[in-house]
Amino acid sequence: MLKTVIILILFPLYFNISYSQDSSTVNTAEIKTVPMSNVDYMSKSPSEALWKSIIPGWGQYYNEEYWKAPILFGAAVGLGGLIYYYNSEFNNFSDQLDDATRTGSKIPIENPDNLNDTYFPIKKNVLSELEIRQLKANKELNRDNRDIMAFYLLGVYIISAVDAYVGAHLYDFNVDDELSYKLNMNKLGFPEFAFSYSF
Repeated sequence: MLKTVIILILFPLYFNISYSQDSSTVNTAEIKTVPMSNVDYMSKSPSEALWKSIIPGWGQYYNEEYWKAPILFGAAVGLGGLIYYYNSEFNNFSDQLDDATRTGSKIPIENPDNLNDTYFPIKKNVLSELEIRQLKANKELNRDNRDIMAFYLLGVYIISAVDAYVGAHLYDFNVDDELSYKLNMNKLGFPEFAFSYSF
């Protein structure tokens, strides 16, 4: 029994040794030279695309996605204009509200005839309570609209930067007709996903 186990253990070693080749006997005609491709090389730099996204659309222009650039740039300019408009309206209604609710505080007279009467009270504008509440509502509405537009503008900057960064990474990605997918509705009305690869 022991002899059989030893033979079973040594037989694969003998088989391996007998069929191995010495490295000096390799035929040089069989050696093929394959040019080494640089896998890490990328045509577009993701970091440069990210830095160019300081101006929305410039990173997309760098990635040669020309149709995206005017959309993102136009969105940023439009939102910037809306921020300026709502901020101007906010300041306008804020000044009107301050004038309407100013109390009889005193301001100095530049050249008083009587030095004892250096100050005189400011007259309060006569506005109803409803008009004052309307001014407050208009002021708050424009402030909220300005802040929402600023939030949207921040979103445009983030979308532009992420899209430019990912677009630079995927610039050299091979897109051909060999790989395709399709989304259909089956007979029961449920969506089905078809995936095909042609050789």
